[in-house]
Amino acid sequence: GLLAGQANALERQGTLQVGQERYQEALDSWVRALSLDTHLPELQQHQLRKKIDILVAERHLEDEYRVCRERCGLA
Repeated sequence: GLLAGQANALERQGTLQVGQERYQEALDSWVRALSLDTHLPELQQHQLRKKIDILVAERHLEDEYRVCRERCGLA
């Protein structure tokens, strides 16, 4: 569906942003993808959560992660 497509696009965008060292933007893209995650397969949701956890830990983005989750209604 449309939302699953949107979630996939956001996930790909986040991956590109990581490659460009735009970590906060990547985090935002991935959290937005996760906020649509009811439209993603369960395995994909799990993998996306894992990628977010690694990015947050490696780049010390805990505060940004909290803000992103609140903004996306995932707090």
